[in-house]
Amino acid sequence: SATEADDSPGIAHAKSEQDKKHKNTAHSEIHFQDANCNFVCRIYFAKEFDLLRCQILKHPPATVTAHRVSCGNTSTAGTTGTASGSGGNGCNVTGTETSETSQETMEVVRKMFARSLSKSVRWEARGGKSGSKFSKTVDDRFVLKEMSRTDLTIFENFAPNYFEYLQRCMRLKHITLLAKIFGVFKITIKRKEYVVPSIAK
Repeated sequence: SATEADDSPGIAHAKSEQDKKHKNTAHSEIHFQDANCNFVCRIYFAKEFDLLRCQILKHPPATVTAHRVSCGNTSTAGTTGTASGSGGNGCNVTGTETSETSQETMEVVRKMFARSLSKSVRWEARGGKSGSKFSKTVDDRFVLKEMSRTDLTIFENFAPNYFEYLQRCMRLKHITLLAKIFGVFKITIKRKEYVVPSIAK
């Protein structure tokens, strides 16, 4: 029957591969290097987070509130991170705005976010049970939190529901107390092998 065919191992494997391929297309990678190292920045759900940041951070809060950003080691060469914000701040923006003014505003938000994340300091947060390391941006706008490989896998699975929930809250103008995650990043740094030049005699 059709039901039996859908439940077969072959179909399940095909669906799993399809889901994995779809997740990978939602991510972006930026590669750059200097004289000593190769750097890779993997941006998870790049488009979804960009839209979310532009919608929520478009109107700065009246008082300075530290938003959470998390980062975590997933391997000896990689660090994964998420950016998140706390509290419901009455975001009423819906959809993708295409007017000239909104495009300019989106660029301002993008530059502000990148500028904030460029400078951070260790933050000795207390009370957490995960043992993760925390940092916060120098401008006190965001908090950075390490993520384990397990954390990252769990987030990848529930992320579509997370984006759908926040978009629904903004569309219906519902206030939510769910902490805002503004980005998930994995930084990989690999030191270049130094080759001693040989001189032919």
